[in-house]
Amino acid sequence: MKTIIIVLFSFLFCASLGAQEHIDRHLHKGIEAFNKQEFDVALKHFEKELHHNPNEAEAYYYLGLIKNSKNLGEGIAEFSKAITLKSDYDEAYNARANCQIFKGDYPNALIDLNTAINIDSSNFNYFFNRSDVKVYLKDFMGGINDAKKALKLDPMTPSSVFGTLAKGYAGIGNYSEALKFATEFIQFEQFPSSYIVRGEIKFAMNDFKGALEDYQKGNDPDLDGGNTYVKIAETKFALEDPKGACKAIDKALELGIKVSGSLLAKCGK
Repeated sequence: MKTIIIVLFSFLFCASLGAQEHIDRHLHKGIEAFNKQEFDVALKHFEKELHHNPNEAEAYYYLGLIKNSKNLGEGIAEFSKAITLKSDYDEAYNARANCQIFKGDYPNALIDLNTAINIDSSNFNYFFNRSDVKVYLKDFMGGINDAKKALKLDPMTPSSVFGTLAKGYAGIGNYSEALKFATEFIQFEQFPSSYIVRGEIKFAMNDFKGALEDYQKGNDPDLDGGNTYVKIAETKFALEDPKGACKAIDKALELGIKVSGSLLAKCGK
């Protein structure tokens, strides 16, 4: 009888281990498919994992990443569930912050990034993301310090960190330093937004001709909806070219951009 009990226990124990390995296999296969960008395959594995193990935080985290890959800003509910199940899940806090940034919820993004950094202060990406949030919230020195920290942790930090540094220094009125970083940003990435950043700095330095050149290089209505036409108008007024300024305003209005009353008045509108 004793032998039968031992054999039965061993069988149940092995069966339990086998079932757990089968469940874990869905998680690992899901991650493998996700890394290959086979999102539909990954989704099925994570759903199976959660069917057997509804408390698997990592599965919720990857479900959130899949949602976000298909629709930027989506996945907050899944990241929140992952955090509920694993309170020290720094990657989930960072991912949720990225969604909040996309939705314009910078105060809550800051809270999540602070938490992520408290958990892991060696991840350059968390400082990189927080630097951008702080600059947007007008904590310019905080943004500058975070950007420098990101670069110190990893010199290969995305080049847009130089754009953040440029905005940060412009925010505290150090335009020469801001111009240096804006130019460095352009040397790495000739994005339309990088020229707009440098144009704004040049405008603040009363280099209106230089600002206009950068605004024209960065003008892409498909990206900014036409807002740069307003900047071009302001600059042309500063260069005493009211006809050119009013043409830019007309273009902005055609694209549905709201133009200030003071600018409209200058064009008799």
